[in-house]
Amino acid sequence: MCIATVYVDDAGQLEKVMQDVVSVEFEDHGMLLTTILGEEKLLKGKIKNIDFLKHSVTVESS
Repeated sequence: MCIATVYVDDAGQLEKVMQDVVSVEFEDHGMLLTTILGEEKLLKGKIKNIDFLKHSVTVESS
């Protein structure tokens, strides 16, 4: 199982926006993040980096 932490890169500053993310779905208005407990968050931006070893996803804010 791959569980990730999602960060937003805003002008070089990383901000943690969600932990325990198990799903990222691309929708018309952004990315829908879903945690292992079913919590959801819609995030705008584009994926900058996915690091499978660190279980992290970095998103550039838009």
